[in-house]
Amino acid sequence: MDCEQISRPQPVGILAPPEGLLLWPQEQAKAIGESGERAGRPILDDTPLGRYNRFVLEPDLEVYRALQEELSQEFAGLLHLAAFTGGVASQPPEPFGEGEFLGLCRLIRASWFFEQDEPEKAIVELKAGVEASREASPLLAAQLLSHLADSESGPHKVLCYQEAIRLAGERNLVVSELWLNLGITYQQLAQQGQRGPLVEAVSCYQRALQYFTKEEHPQSYALAQNNMALAYLSMPMTEASDQLRMGVAVQALREVLKVYTRENAPAAWASAQMNLANSLQYLPSAHPEQNLAEAVEIYEQLLPLRDPETDPLGHARLLANQANALAHLGVFLHAREKFTQSREFFLKGGDPESARAVEEQLEALPVEKESRLGAL
Repeated sequence: MDCEQISRPQPVGILAPPEGLLLWPQEQAKAIGESGERAGRPILDDTPLGRYNRFVLEPDLEVYRALQEELSQEFAGLLHLAAFTGGVASQPPEPFGEGEFLGLCRLIRASWFFEQDEPEKAIVELKAGVEASREASPLLAAQLLSHLADSESGPHKVLCYQEAIRLAGERNLVVSELWLNLGITYQQLAQQGQRGPLVEAVSCYQRALQYFTKEEHPQSYALAQNNMALAYLSMPMTEASDQLRMGVAVQALREVLKVYTRENAPAAWASAQMNLANSLQYLPSAHPEQNLAEAVEIYEQLLPLRDPETDPLGHARLLANQANALAHLGVFLHAREKFTQSREFFLKGGDPESARAVEEQLEALPVEKESRLGAL
């Protein structure tokens, strides 16, 4: 098997291992190189190409030795990469070939150097890999830049993702993941609700969601929706349009809860439910009572998940939030009961300051008779 027998460039390094080392016929290679997703089935026949692909999927020392005799130098280097990632070889090969093959080699060598606790050498490999694959395989170069971003921070991290996005192009899985990661980076850069980075983060999540769907990419879809909601909720309420953003945040959280359930992702589900309930309390609406009643119900569902013995402060915060919603509903007797319980758990958890804040809310409650308890 030599270079003339398969089309170049190949989409190596674009798919997750081990498929990222497979070789594909021309049409499939082009589709993967454009979309960043698997297209069809690889060749697994008894030709050298088929045997190489079978080795990638099922590494075997004897097959490795036999294939070494059949392959040209460049493909022998690719075989060595497959042997290393499959556990047949103990070290990656020296840099070989050109274009996407060299880029993949640099990527795998970088991962190995990180594992050897030699980050400086790893970064050199990543940068060399970007330059090697930039023309031949822009999606591979974009992924190398994404790995490089992991070793950067602040503005340098942003620049890596921006260059990766430029290389990856539009509307494919790789660029959508890059938009998602860039959004996370901007969100991490925001301090004390800084509007600028949070606006940038929201824009990135919106770009990612042009490709992600809850049917085909449920986890990425949910993460983008959840982070977008949190970015909106973190923005200071200083403009009239901020009230509209609160509505978008609530809708985004409802989308998250179409993916996360109490059964398949209990922690993520509980977090999204908590953020939804907190948002509903302050959502501008022509029917605020409905939103408040929904918030009260959500808090009630979450209370058993915050064990008052092992997590008294978490339980106390839930009770305080629920009491606040009840107070806004005018259910004062029930609100007083919840505030009282919350104060006790704050004290038990060693947070007297929060306990005093709850005491102030208790003192502010009207002392009139309960009139709406039965409405819930």
